[in-house]
Amino acid sequence: MSASPALREPKARANPPLEHNYAVNVALVVLALFPGLINTSAIGLLGPVIGADLGVRPDAVGRLPLFNDAALAFGALLAADLVRFFDARRLFYVLLGVSLVTSLVSALTTNFALLVGAHIVHGLVAGNLFIVMLPPLVTGFGAKRLGSTALVLVPSLFGAATLGPVLAALVAAPHAWRAIFGAEVAVAIVTIALAARTLAARPPAEPDARPDWFAHIVSGLAAISIFVGAGGLAGHDWTDLAATIPVAAGVALFIVLIAGENFLPHALVPVRGLSTSLALVGIVATMVGSACFAALTQAFILVLERLHGLDLRATGLAFWPEFFAALLAGAIFGRLVTTRWIAVVGMGGLGIIGLALVLVLARWPPTAAEVAALTFLAGLGSGCAVTPGLLLVALTYPRRSVGRALAMLNLLRLTGTYVSGPLAEHSVGSRTRDYFAATRAARHGIDRTVREFVLYGRVAPGIDRHALQSALSAGIHDALVLVLALSCAGLAAIAVLLVRLHRPLIAPDLSAFDAGGAALPATTGSRQPR
Repeated sequence: MSASPALREPKARANPPLEHNYAVNVALVVLALFPGLINTSAIGLLGPVIGADLGVRPDAVGRLPLFNDAALAFGALLAADLVRFFDARRLFYVLLGVSLVTSLVSALTTNFALLVGAHIVHGLVAGNLFIVMLPPLVTGFGAKRLGSTALVLVPSLFGAATLGPVLAALVAAPHAWRAIFGAEVAVAIVTIALAARTLAARPPAEPDARPDWFAHIVSGLAAISIFVGAGGLAGHDWTDLAATIPVAAGVALFIVLIAGENFLPHALVPVRGLSTSLALVGIVATMVGSACFAALTQAFILVLERLHGLDLRATGLAFWPEFFAALLAGAIFGRLVTTRWIAVVGMGGLGIIGLALVLVLARWPPTAAEVAALTFLAGLGSGCAVTPGLLLVALTYPRRSVGRALAMLNLLRLTGTYVSGPLAEHSVGSRTRDYFAATRAARHGIDRTVREFVLYGRVAPGIDRHALQSALSAGIHDALVLVLALSCAGLAAIAVLLVRLHRPLIAPDLSAFDAGGAALPATTGSRQPR
């Protein structure tokens, strides 16, 4: 991977007037990342509307976020290598230009295959932008800005996902969904104009380094394998080898990736010393929090649409409390990020998610109003678990490795996210089928009957709708019990890790952070994450 002189050696030029303006840099990062994160969570809910406009099944449209997340996960790791060889400022302009084009194509297309292709490219670009833009904001303004950065990043990154269903509700009409991508085009133009007055040249970090082809090939194959398997499991049983084999292969490839990068002398993925680092606590909290949030969102949508009969607009608007929960989570983490409690914020978030699950199971089935209230609690817990884990990882690594560490975290986080949604759907579908079969309300075509109801809300003539709803209610309940078990497992894993590190909770060393070192070093005597 060699860079052309035009990219490797930018011409000298005057510093942009807003280069050191913290507020403007924050705005630039939010404008670059926020829109893509919103549209991913919005598109999944808009399946029936987009499907009708483009002549495809709603469940096919519902798979678009999987494409996006898989591409985003790989794109983040790719960018960790690209910034070593190319000027990051010029990379930014190339990426924003591609993002603008894909948004324009998505807004105008009448072909579903073209929309899929644009969505994949958009996800790849978003993953690259995450690494090109976020680490300089986190590390470039010193410890005095950490609280402000935490306050902004939680609602900007996690909060963007919570606004997706609300945005979907506002454009739930034929062809109105195109306005999402049209707005992205406008935001991209504003972002490019703002960047011209803000971004200075960012020379290649390690122009003489060698690309880590092992990491890219193995992570790419792992992401594709798990994506294919998870998508298959959404509509089939575990006995379907076409689904289970790719999932197993993807998990095995991730193990190979982590093991291989641990032994490579100049590995891209910084896993050496990770087992004795607080970064592992952040990774567990982020992965489990993301997976629980994705599964809970899927379950709540089914409750509102299939059990209470709400339309798409009313369903999307029921999620509005989540964004305010993200704002509160940002305020909490902003106060705690420079204290000794930073290591347990994620643990507290998983505990809040567990509480939300206990409450929803205790009141099963919940009313539509109760679901809206529980989305606030679930959003608060997820907000305290997902993005805080990102900053905990950033504080555990020296500045030169933060981008690569965040790429690793994104790869693992998104894998959990885009697996958990289809797995929740699979669990709900299989358990609903079992409960419905036990009612003897239908003797033949049970799989098709359940699938048509879960995915589309259709009930064939002669089928008892009430029996179907009762079976689905029991199926969702069982799936949420599994999500509760996952949140408890995450809590237990973090507790074991904290005990195993044999170290009292300590505040980050802010002077070390300002000097470019690790603010939360690994246990004494162990190898530092690098």
